[in-house]
Amino acid sequence: MKELKNNIVRMFVPGIVVALFTFSSCKDDENPVFADPTITVTPSTATQAPGGKITFSVAIVAEGGAAFVKVGDTEIKSYTTLTKADAFTFDYTVPAGATTGNLVFTITDKQATPRTGSTEIMLTIGKETVIVDATITSNTTWSANKYYLLKGNVYVQAGAELTIDPGTIIFGDKVTKGALIISRGAKIHAKGTVAAPIIFTSSAPKGFRNYGDWGGVVLLGKAVNNQSADQTIEGISAATGDNGKYGGTADDDNSGEFYYARIEFAGIALSTDNELNGLTLGSVGSATQVHHIQVSFSGDDSFEWFGGTINTQYLVAYRGWDDEFDTDFGFRGNSQFLASFRDPNIADKSGSNGFESDNDGSGSTKTPLTAAKFSNVTIFGPYVFANLSGGNLSTNNASANYQNGGHIRRNSALQIYNTAIVGWGRNNGVFFDKTNVAAIFKGNYLGRTVGSLKTTDVTNGYSDATFTTDNAAIEATQSTVDLSAKFAGMTGAMNIATPNGLLATGSPLLTGAVVVPTGLIQTQYIGAFDATTNWMAGWTNFDPINTQY
Repeated sequence: MKELKNNIVRMFVPGIVVALFTFSSCKDDENPVFADPTITVTPSTATQAPGGKITFSVAIVAEGGAAFVKVGDTEIKSYTTLTKADAFTFDYTVPAGATTGNLVFTITDKQATPRTGSTEIMLTIGKETVIVDATITSNTTWSANKYYLLKGNVYVQAGAELTIDPGTIIFGDKVTKGALIISRGAKIHAKGTVAAPIIFTSSAPKGFRNYGDWGGVVLLGKAVNNQSADQTIEGISAATGDNGKYGGTADDDNSGEFYYARIEFAGIALSTDNELNGLTLGSVGSATQVHHIQVSFSGDDSFEWFGGTINTQYLVAYRGWDDEFDTDFGFRGNSQFLASFRDPNIADKSGSNGFESDNDGSGSTKTPLTAAKFSNVTIFGPYVFANLSGGNLSTNNASANYQNGGHIRRNSALQIYNTAIVGWGRNNGVFFDKTNVAAIFKGNYLGRTVGSLKTTDVTNGYSDATFTTDNAAIEATQSTVDLSAKFAGMTGAMNIATPNGLLATGSPLLTGAVVVPTGLIQTQYIGAFDATTNWMAGWTNFDPINTQY
């Protein structure tokens, strides 16, 4: 019996094994194993700002049949029928306040043991754009991690203070001609740095920005002017309440700080003699700090002062439309180390000047007189950069709308010291036009003047009897083109795209400066630069049209 029993076991064990193999084979047929699913994702853009949309093109392959697709933990598509391949789009809105935006897309299939495939998309989150179209009535800070778009006239009203962090970019809306106006009694704290200047520029895209795309920056204060203690600034139409008003009795008024900043493509003419400039200063007081400002491609004057006592330094006017440094209505501040570079083809039909100065529009004796003091200014006019005709200067190579390197008129008592006016004219290097007896023009250099070196109106109180001895450095022959012994590299027409105001090594202009009044810094050199220190380096930009902001 024992032997029979063992034989039976031997007979049945192989059968069991066969049966087990047969059963296993049937189970594999019912639950086949497929490759992991795959997912491919292509974004419409890899960079977007908070609130912006990105459209993703999604393609999946799932041999085991797709179950669902997720972005992170959020399901964006599911499948109820057998789908082995699919392509669709998914719209994603970048959340407000987002700083990173890496997204993981996952496909899960329908196998007995579900399998997944995933891909990660690396996004760059751009800056959120904040639209500013209302009056600022309380303390406000604009930060460099956002863009700001000015729409229409934006007033910072009395009592409010606007702080702008270094590196912040503010766009002026082209359609509404946005402008920023710091009302008297308000303050701005815009403290840029060499490495991170504050930038005001056009809202137009790179390559399409132009003169007068937007309004500009206006600072208003409570210092004295010779018009009214409640004067409306030029360029402000339909002013209401205190908006756009300037003037008062506080010559030491403080409107805040504004430095290491660029203003590009501003300046608009609302009507004749009613314009906003790149930077407009109305009755701004002496406690206000303004320095290291570049105004480029202004559609009107680059800088204009209406009354007040503010002292400014290190200003750059680049390729402006009308006048460079315009003073009116009793302005009495000091300005030193200023530079100007003019496109020979661009000038205003009203006549463009380097300096323009009036006491007021009628030339009256209203006080205080416009008696601003300028020292160490370099004004490179159109004939520094114009093409030469047979190696010589020619009036035909610059706009016929250019007039004077300096136009001191209508009873102005402007004072100009140790300044280089080069390549100006068509009319005059300097025109004393019914100038006040108290005006001063000393220690200055004029070269490459096209037209008259100077003209003095016969009705002047100002006398030019000592003009030659007061300005001993004037070029003996104004038609001389090669001035490289005085200015670095000035052998012929210089390149407006890469302006350089440095004096040449060994230049005679490195010495000979006259003594300047109290409140100005005494230098030995004439012009805005010596031979080695370029104070424009690092924070200026001479190609803002093609800069991607």
